[in-house]
Amino acid sequence: MDGRTMARRASASSLAAALVAWSLAAALVAGATKPVAWIDQPLPGSVLPLGPTSVTIHAASDVGIAKVRLLGDGIPVGELPAPPGDLVTLDWTWVPPAPGIHLLTVVADGTDGSPSDPVSVAVTFLEGDGPAPTAPPS
Repeated sequence: MDGRTMARRASASSLAAALVAWSLAAALVAGATKPVAWIDQPLPGSVLPLGPTSVTIHAASDVGIAKVRLLGDGIPVGELPAPPGDLVTLDWTWVPPAPGIHLLTVVADGTDGSPSDPVSVAVTFLEGDGPAPTAPPS
């Protein structure tokens, strides 16, 4: 895959992520009481070198977010307390146990105890240098 194709895919993925975030925020404004969560980074299908990876998470609820639960390959790996607010951003560093495709999942819990639906992204981790990361430029 050449650089232009990768750049177009990254741009399309960034646009798709922005549209999802906008849609979820619109649902919040419309009075949705169930929390929603999404993973901004890494993007679904990203290919990254094996090692610690930064995961950026957003969660929203009109009752506020209490915490976000984190799962790696379906196994609970921890939870992050949420800062006050109806829309929160959290960062998590996850270390994959081995090369391969791994599933990162988040579930946000509202201050009233109601959980969001689980949201997952599949990411491929390659041993060694591997290809350049596929995350879009900031």
